[in-house]
Amino acid sequence: MTSFANTVNNITPGSTGEVFRVWLLRAHHGVPYATGGAIVLIERLVAFAYLAGSALLLWLAYVGVIPIVVAAVLVLLLLASPAIVYRLGMRPSRIVALVPLGRLVGAERWDRFVGFLARVDETIARLITHPGRVAAFAVATAGLLACYAAQLVLVGRALGVELDPVAAWGALGIALTAGVLSLLPFGLGSADLVLVALLGVAGVPGTEATAMAFGYRLVSTLPLGLAGVASYAWLSAKLPADAMDAGEARAALGRATDDRETKGAAIPPASR
Repeated sequence: MTSFANTVNNITPGSTGEVFRVWLLRAHHGVPYATGGAIVLIERLVAFAYLAGSALLLWLAYVGVIPIVVAAVLVLLLLASPAIVYRLGMRPSRIVALVPLGRLVGAERWDRFVGFLARVDETIARLITHPGRVAAFAVATAGLLACYAAQLVLVGRALGVELDPVAAWGALGIALTAGVLSLLPFGLGSADLVLVALLGVAGVPGTEATAMAFGYRLVSTLPLGLAGVASYAWLSAKLPADAMDAGEARAALGRATDDRETKGAAIPPASR
């Protein structure tokens, strides 16, 4: 599921393909749409904020704009910011509910959507307002980003370039952020140009920087993409016999149906 999510996230504009993963979570594991939506939002929005924010802070520390100690403190504050925002009541559903779109899309449909978003919000709140859970999520996310940075450092060493790990995290994180915002598949082109430019600022010659960007794609993007294709084939082949087809899933998601109204909504307490 994770391999598929990474691929569909990277090849669809604005990660819109994640809607398909919400359906797969429901079809394979009986996960309610509100919970699946919360999973996607936490993984994409919160993890993206961690990536972009930590990369910018560490890069500013690397180039000497702020002391590394200040950057470390700000990163810790960044990790706690989702919990702070939710505890202050600044939830997306409450903000969206104030937008007067009922006349445009229909009052009843808009109310259903706002209600669905509120259920997603409640699910998100159970994770990011719980200190232990948000800490575990932050540590897991940091571990993944550290792996990406380590890949870039190792590619550099293979080419005879010694790259500071802080610079690697900052440059790669900013480049990946640019790739996501570009809406291009896997950020191809935009992320690579930004990475080469930042590696140049870090003192890496242009030829080696370009080779490092290409080498990183070979050891990171390519394997993830192949794993995503294989995962999609496996998940599709293993769909339960009673799973809704894609048309029914789109209709259910479009109506923002209450999870209790559709078959298989109940999840054992242990699974929750």
